[in-house]
Amino acid sequence: AMHLNSDSAKRDVAKSKSKKYLQQHWPIGARDTKTETFFQSIGVHSLFSACMTMTLLSSWDNERSRKEKTNDVLIVDVSAKGLEILPHHVTENATKLSAKLLDDDIVGDQVARYVQAHDMKIHLQRAKLVVTQRLHVALPAASMGTPVILIMDHNLPGGGGKSGLARFS
Repeated sequence: AMHLNSDSAKRDVAKSKSKKYLQQHWPIGARDTKTETFFQSIGVHSLFSACMTMTLLSSWDNERSRKEKTNDVLIVDVSAKGLEILPHHVTENATKLSAKLLDDDIVGDQVARYVQAHDMKIHLQRAKLVVTQRLHVALPAASMGTPVILIMDHNLPGGGGKSGLARFS
């Protein structure tokens, strides 16, 4: 699935060679409705497929998932402004995590990145609640049945501003 948020990316895709390729390999999945509408406007058969992270399933069967659940509230990549709006009873015993990879040894190693992502998935799956401003934390947590509070503003981690908010359409 694709997400196009800049005018330059849309111009590149609309060029005859790219457009022709997409028309030959349809349907093209769109991660958001604005991208779907754009594809349709240039004659590319598209469908709203959402993000692949919505397909993540629990690592365990339902019985083990129930046993593995904790009372942990995870706060993942929430800004100071976002934390201010949360009630004290949500934040007081919460665990703060980040999904941003900062260690160069992990960023450059595909196996280490997989292990890190799997560990985050297990944290999300076990949690009682996830509070985040990161779309790619909210979607997998929700897909595994963990309740999520997604805080949206113009400073989203992983891509903010007007184009970042377009990912939520």
